[in-house]
Amino acid sequence: MTDAMADDLMAGLKAKGNNVAATTYVLYRRPSMVSVDHFAYELRSQLRTAAVQGATSIVIASGELCQSVRMGSASMDACCEAMQQEVRSGDTVLRGKEVGVGMTVRYQLPRS
Repeated sequence: MTDAMADDLMAGLKAKGNNVAATTYVLYRRPSMVSVDHFAYELRSQLRTAAVQGATSIVIASGELCQSVRMGSASMDACCEAMQQEVRSGDTVLRGKEVGVGMTVRYQLPRS
């Protein structure tokens, strides 16, 4: 649905006196900015899934992690921050975020 279509729908709801539905629709239509917590949650989920499948390590690139979170590509800094916060002893930062194109980390599994 385009923004113009959404705006038309909202105007129609308001014209019918249905402000609650219009307000609710706006809340769902325009999500807030993606935070470090969103990326951290997705990252931990990917780490758990790989560990359950028997992997001993997993390489995660920030670009791919960003794409796995809705609206995440707009928040590369938050994504990299979540990845950096998860780095522990034994993990290897293959490409640091200072390079300017995101970062890549090999995380050891299972996590403690």
